[in-house]
Parts: sequence; C-alpha cells; structure tokens
Amino acid sequence: MKTTAAKTQASLTIPAGKFKATCLQLLDRSAQGETITITKRGKVVGRLVPPAIEEPSEFRPLWGRMRGKIHILGDIVSPDFEAWGMTDPRKKNGK
Repeated sequence: MKTTAAKTQASLTIPAGKFKATCLQLLDRSAQGETITITKRGKVVGRLVPPAIEEPSEFRPLWGRMRGKIHILGDIVSPDFEAWGMTDPRKKNGK
C-alpha cells in the first residue's frame, strides 16, 4: 500500500495552551489538510500535520487466501493415543 503526503491547504501557528484548550477542533482542521504548528514561549515544540493519503492496493480477503496450498493427510480430529503413549480411555479393559 502506497502512502503519499496530503496536500496542505493552510498553516496555523498556535501556542501550546490554546492547542490544549482547542485540541479536538484542531484535529478536525488537520484532518481537512491544515498543518498546525504548536509553540511554547515562541519556540516550536510540535507540528500537527494532515494524515498521509493511502492509495488502495489490490484487495485480497483473508478468508480462503491459503486455499489449495494446504493438504491434510489423515484424521486431524480424533486423538492418537498410541503416539502419545496412552491407552484409549474409551475402550473398556484395554480392548
């Protein structure tokens, strides 16, 4: 899956205190393409950038992905007591 940078529409510089108070609205603005620079005492301490745009790749469902690649040999449901060195508890008197 390829990712490309989102096109930025505008840029905003905001103090950390105001960012803290309006965080949810600023996240929405960033999701719409705006880059937000966060400052503390006039120095840049962070930048909120729009998410990268994911280009869809060829869809392959998980279910059935291994079809034809796995072959089951023998019974995989019944226990193999002989291989485990046990007697079958379902048989009476060891018969």
